[in-house]
Amino acid sequence: MAAAWSRVFGSLDRNPDPARLERAALALVPQAAVHLKGDDLGWFCAEISWNQGAPLTIESFAATDPEVRADLNTWAAYVETCDYSPNAHSLMVKIALAQQIITLRRPIDHADESGLDRLMQGMAKHLALEIDGIFQIDEAGFFDKTGTLLLEEY
Repeated sequence: MAAAWSRVFGSLDRNPDPARLERAALALVPQAAVHLKGDDLGWFCAEISWNQGAPLTIESFAATDPEVRADLNTWAAYVETCDYSPNAHSLMVKIALAQQIITLRRPIDHADESGLDRLMQGMAKHLALEIDGIFQIDEAGFFDKTGTLLLEEY
């Protein structure tokens, strides 16, 4: 089974540009439809769908929320335990100082698994570039914004 979740830990506190988000999704899956939900502060949820099946859901959470800050601290503590990697300490610091976290949730009922893999990894990389961050994919690891593996998860 492919990873159900991916996370982007960003050092910038602004949401990614919606038009660039849509262009990135269409570059990865040309037949995709992108639906944004938000408020006057900007988008906070995007759903990317194509063909049949549930969409890939992307949500943005500001670190100013105490629950989000607690999640970031938990992730930083987890990475700190990965002392088998020389990148663990620097990743821990980046996550602890993150201004936001963006989650990507993979649908469980989509027929195009390879398309979902491509979309999930591609969107995580795009979002990491947009918010000057790093991204994590369950069962794979932590990556820099260019897609280079920094810490493998076992």
